[in-house]
Amino acid sequence: MLNMAVRNTNKLIREMSHTQNIRIGRFFTKKAEASLLSSMLSLPEAEELSLLDAGAGTGILSAAAIEKICLAGKTARIRLTCYENDVMMLPMLRNNLERLRKRARRLYGVRLFINVIENDFMADEAQDCFDLAILNPPSRLIAKGAPEMQGFMDVCAGETDLEFLFALKVLRLLKEGGQLAVMLSTDLAAGVYVEKIRKALLSESSLVSLLVADNSVRDEKKLGKMAASAPPFSKHMALCLVRGKEQGTISISSVTPTGELQKFQPFEPQFIIRGEQKAILLLRSREEEEVIRFVEKQKETLTSLGLKMRTGLTLSSKYADSLRAKPSADTVPLLHPRGVQKGRIAFPLNEGRDFLVPATPALHQPNKNLLLIKRVPTKKDGKHIVCAVYHASQMPRTPYISTDNKLNFIDYADTRYEMSVPFMTGLFAVLSSSLYDLYLTILSGTRRINASDYASIPLPSEKIIIEIGSRLALCPVFDDRSINATVTTVFRKYQSSFM
Repeated sequence: MLNMAVRNTNKLIREMSHTQNIRIGRFFTKKAEASLLSSMLSLPEAEELSLLDAGAGTGILSAAAIEKICLAGKTARIRLTCYENDVMMLPMLRNNLERLRKRARRLYGVRLFINVIENDFMADEAQDCFDLAILNPPSRLIAKGAPEMQGFMDVCAGETDLEFLFALKVLRLLKEGGQLAVMLSTDLAAGVYVEKIRKALLSESSLVSLLVADNSVRDEKKLGKMAASAPPFSKHMALCLVRGKEQGTISISSVTPTGELQKFQPFEPQFIIRGEQKAILLLRSREEEEVIRFVEKQKETLTSLGLKMRTGLTLSSKYADSLRAKPSADTVPLLHPRGVQKGRIAFPLNEGRDFLVPATPALHQPNKNLLLIKRVPTKKDGKHIVCAVYHASQMPRTPYISTDNKLNFIDYADTRYEMSVPFMTGLFAVLSSSLYDLYLTILSGTRRINASDYASIPLPSEKIIIEIGSRLALCPVFDDRSINATVTTVFRKYQSSFM
């Protein structure tokens, strides 16, 4: 059934590409995606099941779900409702559904009743309650107050992707205990702008299974050019939600670019659904699971260690007239994010703005040991946290310095104290390590980490940090190899469960 729907859809794609010179293939669900999505549904034993496909296209998802129901042999009747208002798709959709109806009756003895609604799903006053729904919704940003937002203003903070509203509306059309298998952008997992929608979905249903793309393999020799350039499930995750059910354990699977499925053991909900924001943790490998478990065994945070993250004092564009190329009696050194180089601070940069005449006392700070961090790392940096140690002894003759606003810096909350060199160096090594970069990669889809995120990062004890720093200080350069080797050696000494 699925193969038939895919073949007919490919025929339509070829015809449209040839006659109208348009590329529509990207709008259709791939066969592998449809098969994976339908596999997430757990079918109840019932004489009749109602199925909703709210963005039917040519019926690929409907075919996958119907094939699964027929093969299970538990159901005699299926009532399918499809929404599609694209005139280009409708003839193929009706043709595919009619073929599905005949095959279901002839091959499996299952009666399929079909209802195609030629309306915009978001604008339709749908009333029916469904047992099952399968969905790969259209994705486009809609402005606040758009017609599609009617009935959802309470969960839309502003501009919102239509796919999330699609999913929420479909969920609300399910019966108690009804299931929704849906493919969505990974923005839903931790995106701040969809926090209200995520909370609504997870408060009105339970998350029973999660399927995540594992895009770590990119070797064309192993995958072949087609797999490497267009891996299945490349930018999405898939969720199975059960309407109204009390949240229980959650199963996670990852799918590789070659289509291989790796299943994990069921997780407790608090491990996957995290914090007040109800962010969803997307695990793609067992290594990632081990990293999360290991890092979160660490008991300290910046706050518990007496430290605080602050933002650099000087917005260079605002005080351009106060910048100087050479020092004078009324200037202080100004540290820039470009000075963060190989774990240390390069100064001066000789770019004509290495020194600042502080217009107010708020633009300078005591010259003391600091851990400096780029606020917004670049793709070239390749890490979530790009930091460097700054030793006050670098500029022994100045009592004050200033920091660019595009830098953050870590210091003691009580500014009367100063970090020791081993402690500062150890904290630099921990935050710069591949272990912590992978931890933050799993938790955050963006390279920008705000102050509250830093405050919640689990850290090892002061004793471990100091030992890491003392060992790293003996290395001639602070490269990734030295940092990772030092961090791993010390963690292994104190944590037998380390990987």
